[in-house]
Formats: sequence, C-alpha cells, structure tokens
Amino acid sequence: MSSFVSKQLKEMSELAITSAGDKFYVTVLEVKSEPGHFMERVRVRCDGDMKASLWVTDLKAAGIFEINRPDGKIIYREGDPHKAGCMIPVHASGGFSECNVVFKVTTTTNGTIWHEEIAGATLDTTLGDSMTISGVETNWPDAYASDMAIPLANLGDYKILLSVK
Repeated sequence: MSSFVSKQLKEMSELAITSAGDKFYVTVLEVKSEPGHFMERVRVRCDGDMKASLWVTDLKAAGIFEINRPDGKIIYREGDPHKAGCMIPVHASGGFSECNVVFKVTTTTNGTIWHEEIAGATLDTTLGDSMTISGVETNWPDAYASDMAIPLANLGDYKILLSVK
C-alpha cells in the first residue's frame, strides 16, 4: 500500500460531480500513510451552498428491518449503517462554497480512532476493532449526482463515504 500512496502523493487527482445543473469538484490535497496511521485531505467546491458529509458506513447494516414489539405489533425501521461521521452545511461566499475535508485513522490495541474535520467542525470516535485502511480511491473519471456517495477508502469491513448535497 505504501507504494500506492506514494504514487498518489505524486499524482493528486481531481474529479467533477454533477447533479441537477450543479457541478461539484473534489480535489485530493494530501495522503499520508504510516504504520498504524492514515490521513487523507480533500477539498470540495461547488456553486452555491452545500452540505458536505463524511461517513464510516457498514453497508451490511443498510436497509429496512422488521422489528417485533413486546406488544406483538410489527414495526419497521431503517438500518443504521453509519458508525461515525456527520454532515456539515457550508454556505456560499461569492457564488460558490468550498471546504476541506480531513479524515485520520489511527489503529491502537484498544481499537481504531476515527478523526474527521469538515468546514471547521471536528468529530472523534473510537471504533471497537483494530481496522486498517485499504482500497484508497483518489480518482474517478466520471461525474456523479449529488445523491451519490463517493468511496474514499475501506476501513476494515466498513466504507468511508464522502457525499455533497
């Protein structure tokens, strides 16, 4: 993986995401990989306001689930695929909005520490297992609609997803 990351440091990439007349640009600014630690910094830019979000997501937990209540009635709930992350509104200045998104993963003997920064807001979460980063993505040649989530990497069995709305 280190040769992959080194290559990506030399060739920073940019992708365009389009939706309903809006264009979104995601530029990879920095990628660092060390034993037990990984960091990636991207810049998101679009016309008008946006909501930028970054999630550690368990794809197996997505969906609709049937629940039997104690009174015998059946109810339904959506899956809870998000293990860590948040969505941050970013207001346009001069007709466009821009924000940096950073995530850091540190593996310890007690689990994995997730740190993210979006538009000045930070979130720190400890995830139970010691997980490693794999499948790092830094280049998508196609355009994507705003209701899509872009996979930045895998974190163990989870996906790290970036979305812009």
